[in-house]
Amino acid sequence: MIELIEKHSFQSLPSEGEEDYDGWLLRKSRHLAKRANSVNFPGRVKSQISLPDKIDHCEAVYRSLNQPVVFRMTKLADDGLVELLKDRGYRSLDETSILTRELETAPSADPTVVLTSQLDDKQFADLCLLTNKPVDKARIYQENLKRIPHKTLFGFIYDGDKAIAVGMATYGDGLMGLFEFATDPYYQRQGLATRILNTLVNQGIQNGISTAYLQVVTKNEKGTGFWQTQGFSGPLYNYIYYLKR
Repeated sequence: MIELIEKHSFQSLPSEGEEDYDGWLLRKSRHLAKRANSVNFPGRVKSQISLPDKIDHCEAVYRSLNQPVVFRMTKLADDGLVELLKDRGYRSLDETSILTRELETAPSADPTVVLTSQLDDKQFADLCLLTNKPVDKARIYQENLKRIPHKTLFGFIYDGDKAIAVGMATYGDGLMGLFEFATDPYYQRQGLATRILNTLVNQGIQNGISTAYLQVVTKNEKGTGFWQTQGFSGPLYNYIYYLKR
C-alpha cells in the first residue's frame, strides 16, 4: 500500500522532470514544493551503486539546477542513508504523516459545493489565494496541475462571489488523494472543510474508490485532530525531509 500511495501522490503533484537513478527517483521542478523537487524512493531496491556515489550524483544534479538538495525519506529508503546524510551536514525538517480512511458508505454531497475538473482563471486565482501560493510561482503550479494523469476535482464554497474554502481530490488506481484544503481564516470553524470533503468522498465512492489518503505535517496537531474526526486514522507511514543548501 505504501508504494501505491507514493506513486499516486507523485502523480498528483507532477514534477517537470524525473530521473530514475539506480532505483532512486529524482524529481525536478521550478515549483517550490519539496515533493516535486527532491530525491524520492518509489520502492525498496538493492542498489548497484554505492550510497556515497549516489548521493554525490544527486548533489551534482540539484546544484546544476541551482536548487537545494533535498531527500524525502520514507521507510522505503535505503538502510543507512539517514546516517550518511547527517554526516554530510543535512538537516531534517517537516516530518509529515500519511493518514488513511477506508471508504464505505457515501456521505451526502453538499449542493453548495461547486465542483470543477477544470479551473477557470478566477478559480485558479482563488485557489492560489486561499492556499497562499507565491505569485511568482503560480504559472508553474498551473502547468503542473495540467500534468496530473488522474481524474481531478476541485471543490469551492463561496460567500457571494468570494471563494472562502477549497479542497482538491485526485482519483485513480482505487485511491483518492486529498490536497489543497484551505479555508479563509474569517470563515473557519463553520464546517466548510467537512462539506467539501463529504462532497469529494461522495464522488470518489461513485467512481469505485475504496481508500482515501492525505498528508499532514506531524506537528500540526490541530490539522491531525480535524482529519481524525473525519474518520482518518494512522499514520500509515511518515516521511521526513533532509535538506542541504
